[in-house]
Order: sequence, then C-alpha cells, then structure tokens
Amino acid sequence: MDDYLLDLKIALQSVNYRFYNIPAYNRNGNPAVQQPEDNFCSELIRYLRNIKESTERRDSYSELNFDFNILKNRFGIQPDIVLHSGADNQNRQEIFIEVKTNSNAGFREDLNKLKIAISDELNFNHAVMIVINKNLKSTLRNIREFAQSSQLEDAELQKIFLFHAKCINANQIRYSFFSFNNLTNPINE
Repeated sequence: MDDYLLDLKIALQSVNYRFYNIPAYNRNGNPAVQQPEDNFCSELIRYLRNIKESTERRDSYSELNFDFNILKNRFGIQPDIVLHSGADNQNRQEIFIEVKTNSNAGFREDLNKLKIAISDELNFNHAVMIVINKNLKSTLRNIREFAQSSQLEDAELQKIFLFHAKCINANQIRYSFFSFNNLTNPINE
C-alpha cells in the first residue's frame, strides 16, 4: 500500500463514530437515523487535508489537491473525493474515491466509476471504495461479482482498494482494508 493510501487509512480511522450515523427525526417526529454521505466525506477530507499539511512527507503532496464532488465531464462521473494535481492537469492523478454510507445502497455504478478511474483515459494510480454501515460479507460478494463480470485484469485489480468500516458502538469501529486483487478468495467475517 503506497503512502497516499496509508494516509487515507489513517484519516478514515480518525473519523468520529458520530459521522457514521446521524440522529434525526422522521416526519412523524419519531427518532430515525440518517447515513449522510456528504457529512462523512466532509469529515474525511478534513482529516486528509490535515495529514497533507502536517506530514513530514509534505513534499509528496506538493501541487496535489483533495477535491470533493467534482465532475469529470468527459465521462459524466462525479467522484466523492479525489487527490490529483487538478482538473486541467492530469499528470498526477493519485486517488479516486467513492464513498457509500447507506447500508441498503447498491454500488455497482460506483464500482464502474472505479474501473473508469484507473483506465488510460483518467489514469488514476488508485481507485478506492469506502463502504461504511454495510455488511462486510455482502460487500465482498458484490465486489467479487463485479470483478468477475467486468473481467478486470490482475493489474487493474491491484489498483483498486476497499476500505470498509462498521460502527459497532461509540467506542468500537471495525476496519477492514483490501486490495481487490486479494478479494478473489472468499474470507469469513
């Protein structure tokens, strides 16, 4: 795992549990839970920017930006977070991130975005799916099915990662990190 992915892992583990589920009330006034992706992404990008500014590897982030919800017009896709040199300069396309916080959400469309991100057209070094609040086994099954049906090559699978987090309670979050290349063999949760 390269340094940018390690920093992403650190940032993800820094996000407070309260951003995993946010208390709300439904229209009847009964308590409900929201799983707002934008709030989680905003908090994650805050930690990523802090790491970028404080790290002894500051030079490695030189001329790189973390951007949030930008549109890649040529492809009609909108990643949740990217680390790149900018929209007008594709020389350094480091990380393309999709985030899913809704436990009921499917994510085939987001997996397709990851495939486009690492293609020669966008040329990101890594693509990452961050999944929170969703069962790990079903997430892994969905990814395996996608990888098989999309006929991803080993070289492509090595560039795509899953960061999974499940909030157990206020004091415990279970984290898992996988290369899609390592997901070809089933694991037990």
